[in-house]
Amino acid sequence: MLREDFCVECFSSTYEEAREKFLTAAETLKDKGSFFVDVQSFPLDIPDTTGVFIDICQIRKKDSTQPPTFSKCLVHSSGVHGVEGFAGSAVQVGFLRLLVDASVPLEFALSGGDAGIVLIHAVNPYGFKTLRRWNENNVDLNRNWLLGSGEGEDMTAHQKQPRNNPYAELHPIVAPSGPVPTSAAGLWLDEAYMKSRSLWILLTRGRAATAQALAPGQYQSPEGLFYGGAKLEAGPEITLTYLKGVSLHVSNAKLEKVIHIDVHTGLGPFGWDSLLSLENEEIYVEKARKVFGDGHIPKDLKSIAYGATGSFPAGFAEFVGRGSSLCITQEFGTKPPLEVVTSLRYENWVWQNDRRTPTDHPAKQRVLDAFYPRESPAWKSSVVCRGMTLVVQALSDLGLVYKEAAADLVTSLDPPSRGKGCCGGP
Repeated sequence: MLREDFCVECFSSTYEEAREKFLTAAETLKDKGSFFVDVQSFPLDIPDTTGVFIDICQIRKKDSTQPPTFSKCLVHSSGVHGVEGFAGSAVQVGFLRLLVDASVPLEFALSGGDAGIVLIHAVNPYGFKTLRRWNENNVDLNRNWLLGSGEGEDMTAHQKQPRNNPYAELHPIVAPSGPVPTSAAGLWLDEAYMKSRSLWILLTRGRAATAQALAPGQYQSPEGLFYGGAKLEAGPEITLTYLKGVSLHVSNAKLEKVIHIDVHTGLGPFGWDSLLSLENEEIYVEKARKVFGDGHIPKDLKSIAYGATGSFPAGFAEFVGRGSSLCITQEFGTKPPLEVVTSLRYENWVWQNDRRTPTDHPAKQRVLDAFYPRESPAWKSSVVCRGMTLVVQALSDLGLVYKEAAADLVTSLDPPSRGKGCCGGP
């Protein structure tokens, strides 16, 4: 069993601290010399913002050479939704530290080919650093992975998306314009109005219809919530360029299997992780069950999942080939949906008025609280232990850890603070 203090220490208070922990752990593993470790950092050029990078760590058997021609690979990503990156980063830091301690017995020779692990830290470093879910262009990067534009076409796949009319009706409520109220009374009245309107919509339309108006994304209102963008953004473009450079692409005929785990926070019971697979098409859900079991796949998928256009897992599967990939979103619950959307609305309203809003602003802190329960050791333990469990299960399925050793590890990774009624156990 992982100690609670180990789990808590994997977390950070800022993007800068999270990045430092990730890079330090990766360099420590590299210095140990047990594996081939390659770390690359890709800076993003963003006006008025410095020190934002997508950092990628590649781990393979000792004495490997570049570039790889992967036959099997685990890809683990964090921070697609910026402020949600604290959770995924902690899982990655914990995994690297356990590799340093030889607590995870990797056996690359078992795979019989060129196998490896790719950890992608902070796909949306701007949102991670500035405490917002969206990126520097207000784009939701988990609605941005549309790869269907052909060469020479006049319109991008994003511009071809149909208008989301249900969202358009909600837009004035979830994305107000004009100055933000400065008094406590003004903010209270505005929020009361928003919540009353939202509750009325929920009552008249139903929860599922309301969620499907927002969550799938929209491509017509750049200043709104869940905006998918007009083109592929820098974060996804950098990520895909790297993946193709290391042969994680449909053109690699030797690629047998890739498992992609993308960590998010927000949806679901507090501290409980739900596993969502490619908009929950049954064939992919069944593939996920075979690797991860069904204990964390929601029995009522509509109660937790939503169909999202342009998601990272869907784009990744298209990029490497659906037949050879298993793509999972691991979502850790935090707060009720209305509270989460209210926090996103407030932060976006403030940001649209001043993009240099400091991270100690109440709007920023509210978003941080909505996606990162900093004061809960139990939540942090659940994230690291369950995040690590999925990594070990994936490595076992790829043949990089002996199945017996993997089973023992999974048993030992039961979160130390989780019991009946704790961390959302159903």
